[in-house]
Amino acid sequence: MIEPVEQAAPSAPDRAGLREAGAAFEALMLQQILGNILPETSAFGGLATQALARQLAADSPFGIATMLKTQAR
Repeated sequence: MIEPVEQAAPSAPDRAGLREAGAAFEALMLQQILGNILPETSAFGGLATQALARQLAADSPFGIATMLKTQAR
């Protein structure tokens, strides 16, 4: 019989990294969604969409970062 592998709890720096990775992933998903919704009227349209996605992910997290952090426990 195969014994289950025990996972050690992530250390504080690992948790901070998970939080950052989750927030970045959330921002990337929002950027993809917003890119399909908002028209790019200039060369800076993509940058504006990226900035908006990052701000939305930081201000009102959608729970993806929290789910990733919870799964790593």
